[in-house]
Amino acid sequence: MTYDGAGYDLEIGLPPHKTARVAWRIKALGEQRSELSIEVTPYLKSDLSEHCKQSYERRFFGDSIAQYLDSVRGVDHVAVTGQAVRKNQFGTHPFFSD
Repeated sequence: MTYDGAGYDLEIGLPPHKTARVAWRIKALGEQRSELSIEVTPYLKSDLSEHCKQSYERRFFGDSIAQYLDSVRGVDHVAVTGQAVRKNQFGTHPFFSD
């Protein structure tokens, strides 16, 4: 994981087989507002056919990514309440929870 002052970059998947890069970015929109974006880029072998790539993305990232994005509701929780998020407070995820 790296932090560049405006967000985080994470690589997910068990070493040495990383499966994707997740980039979190926070952009100030004024004194009272900010924007959070999350971009998930799957790592795919370049020699795979387009059909295989699409199948892989659906299988490993379709529902799983939707579940992950839903579980990051903790960001809103901290912003609104000022309270820390407890581990797995908004659910678990097979890639990110232990």
